Amino acid sequence: MARYIYILTNPAFPEWNKFGESNNAKERAKQLSKSTGLPFSFKVYATLDLGENNNINGFDKKIHKMIEAIDGELRSVEKKDDGTIRHREFFNIGKDNLFNILDSLKSLLGLPEESLVKIQTDEDRLEEKIATDARNKYRDRTVFAKLGLKIGDVLSYIKRPEIKVIVQDLENKVKYDGDLYGKGDDYTLTNLVKKIEGSTGGVNGFASFGVNDSVTGNLKSLYELRLEMEEEGTYGNFES
Repeated sequence: MARYIYILTNPAFPEWNKFGESNNAKERAKQLSKSTGLPFSFKVYATLDLGENNNINGFDKKIHKMIEAIDGELRSVEKKDDGTIRHREFFNIGKDNLFNILDSLKSLLGLPEESLVKIQTDEDRLEEKIATDARNKYRDRTVFAKLGLKIGDVLSYIKRPEIKVIVQDLENKVKYDGDLYGKGDDYTLTNLVKKIEGSTGGVNGFASFGVNDSVTGNLKSLYELRLEMEEEGTYGNFES
């Protein structure tokens, strides 16, 4: 069975990245993202395919020890209630620097070029930007009214545009499949995304639904629409 050394990132804490080993990096990311205490899901940033060579074993642990030997403060360490120390697989090292470590390891092990893959989707980059914005400045709550939306407008799900919701009021309430989602109801727009995806991880409703761009006709997320309006100085100018 093939095994991978992976780098996992989470936009909620970009300064800490997970560096470990698994036979399925994507599944490992999903497992870690199940916690309801996370505002965003873990993402696979890069993987190094170690192949099926049984002589290659526990290299991630060896790298952990090497990093600690250089600077022990780079690794996440916590003291448990019983007084024991737990060394976690999180490192205060930039994801690109961790990628360089994988690249060096690939060369040392004589692995082929294609064994090292960097994975980052446009959705991942958007989530990073959302988290960065939230950290860098206070942002008032996004509401449909400030985006210029009207009751009856149709929003499309970015990943599957055939999924539509109808705006019910200007305070972020929508109707989907006969049910209402929004403030004061059982579900929010974000929870609707979780229902569609069958996920319990961190998602963002405004990054997941959008409208067609008036110029290109392409779907633009509500989050991107807000950023564009803020740059133009038009965000919030639609309220009566």
